[in-house]
Amino acid sequence: MEKITELRNVFSGLEKIEKLDEATLELYSLLGQGYNAMQEGRESSIDEVKAQIRKRREQRVNR
Repeated sequence: MEKITELRNVFSGLEKIEKLDEATLELYSLLGQGYNAMQEGRESSIDEVKAQIRKRREQRVNR
């Protein structure tokens, strides 16, 4: 029984790490998109960027 509890704790920790990694990857993706947009001369308002981040967070939560 002790091994099962230990495994549950490990998997719980992995789930938290995966969510953190997913959020980090999302941030890097947005930064990369912003960098590419700047190179191409495209601009977005702060409100548009905030809306995009909010939308992605909602999608991630609903998965």
